[in-house]
Amino acid sequence: MKKHEKFLEFNGKRIVFLSVDGTYWVALKPICEALNIDVRRSRELAKKDPILGSVVSEQALQVSKNGKKQLRNVTCLPEQFIYGWIFSIRSDSKELTKYKKTCYELLYNHFHGTITNRKELIL
Repeated sequence: MKKHEKFLEFNGKRIVFLSVDGTYWVALKPICEALNIDVRRSRELAKKDPILGSVVSEQALQVSKNGKKQLRNVTCLPEQFIYGWIFSIRSDSKELTKYKKTCYELLYNHFHGTITNRKELIL
């Protein structure tokens, strides 16, 4: 099994991507912290979700605690599910609201004009 860790910065938090045999796993806790939402509740809702629950996984990641690096199991989702999971979260967090607004715009831009004969349907 080949593992490789990478990260990106999001809202001032380090988001870890762990590549395991070609699948990128993303830790949920740092995303929750970056979006200022409840970690425990969001993690449990992901586990109970009929789609996400089957792909949630505990992955061993190297984390720093008290200046020491430790290997720790953290709850992760494959990258292909992470964006939809974030979009499904319910919270009044300003950071989450901003993320969702961006998602709505991206979805509109992606699908706008892709419906066959859209112009005729509208008129």
